[in-house]
Amino acid sequence: PSEYEGFGLPILEAMASGTLVLTSDRASMPEIGGEAALYVDPTNVDAIAAQLRQVIELSHSDRQDRIAAGRLLVQRYSWTLCQQRMVGLFRELT
Repeated sequence: PSEYEGFGLPILEAMASGTLVLTSDRASMPEIGGEAALYVDPTNVDAIAAQLRQVIELSHSDRQDRIAAGRLLVQRYSWTLCQQRMVGLFRELT
């Protein structure tokens, strides 16, 4: 897991594609991944191995719940929504 992501686009892309996300507990990752992702200390090899085991052992329903939560979370970051917010901000500033 990376120790830094500028915004977390790889996390959002993975969630949008229906992938369960295990990511670093650093920088913006927890903010972007919310409760849909699983987190780990990227500098602790034992913790990474333990978290990977947890991912493998997730029940089908728990896995599907996290994937669904990720797909829902991604909707907050659509390009259309971003564009609408930027236009609103520009209008507010002028």
